[in-house]
Amino acid sequence: MKSKIIKQVEGYISKTKNNFDLHDMRNEIDRMFRWEDTKRNKVRTKMYKVGDKVQFLPPPNSPLGGIITKGTIEKVGTKRLKISIGEGSFVVSSTKVGTPNSKGATA
Repeated sequence: MKSKIIKQVEGYISKTKNNFDLHDMRNEIDRMFRWEDTKRNKVRTKMYKVGDKVQFLPPPNSPLGGIITKGTIEKVGTKRLKISIGEGSFVVSSTKVGTPNSKGATA
């Protein structure tokens, strides 16, 4: 089963288009990818609870850089999570966080 994005691209590519139509197509496809990303983040945040221990990738502008870090979820937002570590806290997209280890879970 083809996704909506692939069908949209095939529909535009199969016809001869001028530059203006191709520009519109690119904007439409970008908008669909952003919508998919937002939807994925919203669905993914539902699996986390305050107090869960997680591994996450901090934002690139943080002092930790691209190092995978462990922390505790402080706050669960619509698309993002606030995660605290010993030195401070980070607001991270839910797709950059690993699966949660709940307080009561045995792992």
